[in-house]
Amino acid sequence: IFPSDDTVSCAIHTHHVGAVLSIIYLGGPLDLVASGSWDCSVVVWSIKHKRLLHAFIGHESSVICLAATVLYGQVLLLSGSADATLQVWDLGPGCNAGELLGHTGSVECIDTL
Repeated sequence: IFPSDDTVSCAIHTHHVGAVLSIIYLGGPLDLVASGSWDCSVVVWSIKHKRLLHAFIGHESSVICLAATVLYGQVLLLSGSADATLQVWDLGPGCNAGELLGHTGSVECIDTL
């Protein structure tokens, strides 16, 4: 949901085809928000520009949790899923930066330092 110009009504932007299970405010110069869904996707929106920036596909099951961090100047988004994986997304180029395996059940919470 993005505030419209009159700040009284809002515009609703959709991309997910399943329920949204997680959302995180990333801030930054583009004022970013990311969401994870039952549809196995992660989407990143620019509130400033009121548009979709990235749609990431990489999980085989619902995306349950999200976290973000900056590592060596790169903004990374991490997504945890019912498929027992963590995906790492590089928001600069908008690509998958890696997959972390080893869990035997759903990844339900992520925290970063």
